[in-house]
Amino acid sequence: MPEFFSNSTSSHFFQYLTGWIQADFIDLLPEDVISTNRQSINWDNDEMRKFRFFLSEMISKVNASWREQRKKKKDKDFEEATGIDTDFWMSTMPDDVKEHTSDILNMLSAEDALEKFTPIIKALHKIVPEYPQLHWRYLNDNLRERVRAYYQNRQYGQAADQAVKIYLEHIRTLTGRTEDANDLVGRAFTNNPCLHISDITTATGKNLQEGQQAMSRGLVSGFRNPMNHAPIDSVVPSIFSDVDCLNILSLTSYLMGKIDKAKLIKD
Repeated sequence: MPEFFSNSTSSHFFQYLTGWIQADFIDLLPEDVISTNRQSINWDNDEMRKFRFFLSEMISKVNASWREQRKKKKDKDFEEATGIDTDFWMSTMPDDVKEHTSDILNMLSAEDALEKFTPIIKALHKIVPEYPQLHWRYLNDNLRERVRAYYQNRQYGQAADQAVKIYLEHIRTLTGRTEDANDLVGRAFTNNPCLHISDITTATGKNLQEGQQAMSRGLVSGFRNPMNHAPIDSVVPSIFSDVDCLNILSLTSYLMGKIDKAKLIKD
């Protein structure tokens, strides 16, 4: 059958295909297209070429339906065995990670191998979880949920912009100050700072304090201000690439972690 009706259909499919076709019209054709032993057909006949094309289309559709149902069953068996929603898991990965992870899963989740390799699949899921990039997995808790929608939509510019604004808001909440941007950063970290990142009586502490204010000023002047003073599509990705924005997100997370542990000095 495969050699007659379809070149694209998997031979594996034909191992499961059974059925019959009623084609009585063949006997009504002017030309006898059936061999004497009734085992073959003259496919060069114009009507038979049309019939062959019809059969090919029909079997292709049956094959597609079979593959879809087979995939649904496989995914259901996979989720029941591992507790992992494969479609959602794959949708959260960058393309390069998705490609390699999918190759591994296809080998490990075959029907005769799923039970055996379930522990390995679960271990793989821990190594490569949903949203597997390190900057997301270890993002500060005060940022993650508030930028999640942007991140999941791959709107990394908006996610980074939101993160910087949350960072400045967090400083105001901790200190009770009302300034914004670099005025707020200066009051928080320099000139009798109200947030001590570390023991500023030591050289290391002073360096950490100066680094916090310098990096915070960099976020404001080098990212937040350009983002606020122009339409976002004029700066992302032409000035700030997706990778740039993800790096900003990571830096903001680092700075958030520092002020979460900072000592508040009241006026």
